[in-house]
Amino acid sequence: MSWQDIDLFEMESSGFSEELHAVIVPLFEEGTKRLAGWEKERQATREKMISEAKDEEQADYAHNLADLEGWRNEQRGQVLGAAGLHYLYSTLRSGLKQLARYFDKTHPRSTKPYDGKSELDRLKEEFAQRFGVDFEKSPLFASVRELALARNAGIHPESLSEYTQKVQSPRFCKGGEFNVEPKAFMDLLNETEQFFDWVVREMLPLRKAQGKLLGKQNGKSSG
Repeated sequence: MSWQDIDLFEMESSGFSEELHAVIVPLFEEGTKRLAGWEKERQATREKMISEAKDEEQADYAHNLADLEGWRNEQRGQVLGAAGLHYLYSTLRSGLKQLARYFDKTHPRSTKPYDGKSELDRLKEEFAQRFGVDFEKSPLFASVRELALARNAGIHPESLSEYTQKVQSPRFCKGGEFNVEPKAFMDLLNETEQFFDWVVREMLPLRKAQGKLLGKQNGKSSG
């Protein structure tokens, strides 16, 4: 089998996974490690300053400085989390649009905008109309909805209330504030990866039929 016998569409799922694990995961993990390092440094500095304090005023100063650094670390964590969610959502959005482009010749986009209040809703409507793929049939679509809402909450703080109202058990809100814990982020990333793979598998029969329609062997069409 030569490279000409390979349908690139069937490689979209592995390509999507590679981008997640070669780009997003290592950067997020390095950021998480640095946050842990800053927190360790903060604690060590506070203990050292308190042990060296000569009076109550100096001890209070040590506590206040440590509290300030703690607040800064929380802000860093929010930035890291918001960036991670944003890039994860952007990667999913780009991946779905790439899948759709394979079918531009045989299943062209509507000349009218697709219905939906959000970008995700419009993508959902497009895939349903063009390809007969109903995102709601995947149990993982709830995670994708949370991704879109949490991503908005990370970028636009005023969207946090919408996120907590629409998601029954929001994973990225703690104490009424936007918060991204490493495990919750990785769980959502893995669920997003599985959802994309499900979409590719749902579209494979259509891809095969497209190949026959265009007179191409094995469904090979750049679309």
